[in-house]
Amino acid sequence: MLALGLLGLGAGVVAAQEATPESEAAPAAADASIAGMVAKGKSVLAALDASSQNVSRMLRDARAAKDVVKALCLDDKLSQVDVAKRSAADRVESLEAAAAAGNLERAQHDFAVIGALEERANALSSEANQCIGEEKGYVGGSSLNVTFDPTIPQSDTSAPPAFVVVVQPPQAASPTF
Repeated sequence: MLALGLLGLGAGVVAAQEATPESEAAPAAADASIAGMVAKGKSVLAALDASSQNVSRMLRDARAAKDVVKALCLDDKLSQVDVAKRSAADRVESLEAAAAAGNLERAQHDFAVIGALEERANALSSEANQCIGEEKGYVGGSSLNVTFDPTIPQSDTSAPPAFVVVVQPPQAASPTF
């Protein structure tokens, strides 16, 4: 009986020792996951900066071509990309702080916001590529031909004609009525 008790106690100690490395592995995996999120956040920030520079270059080209319509469109897109870039930079800082504190939940939230900002900036960059400028006219003479319909009346038709309405009283149907 005593041997069975010692055997059971030994199995419990072995099980407890085996459980300890798994519990230590979970925070290590979370730290690696947070580190991966921080690295991805920084790469998204670099991509947003490249997108901003690309739209800025397109805006400079539109201004140099004196294309006001395209310049207005690109200026709007650039402003929105820059807002997304600043917001992403704030979120990357918050993500780094969450990583330093080991706060996985906060890090996941900041990473999700960074992902949404990346999608929005990609859409804005795509829209900037679709900005259409002014339609260029051609140089040359133009002419205007006017023809009048001959069936149009020549008299003033702004007021309806005055009709004389003659009303006859109804005839009696019977002599007593």
